[in-house]
Amino acid sequence: MCYFYSKVYSSVKDGIYEIQTDLTRPGLKATRVVVIDSLNGTEQEFNFTIEGQGTILKGTLIKDYPVFIRIVLRAILHR
Repeated sequence: MCYFYSKVYSSVKDGIYEIQTDLTRPGLKATRVVVIDSLNGTEQEFNFTIEGQGTILKGTLIKDYPVFIRIVLRAILHR
């Protein structure tokens, strides 16, 4: 479950509608975030911050087609 917060901006670029917003994922502390474009398969590292017990993705572009966000978590080793 993700939560939208903060400012939301919208635009149309090359016929693709998108909004820019900040996303937060409470309860997850990411070590790496990658965004995957479903139309052309490109992958891009995403800058993120950890605040409290959550991961914040600032300036995320939400498009009018599927874009995948891979959040890599810190491994926990049990002995």
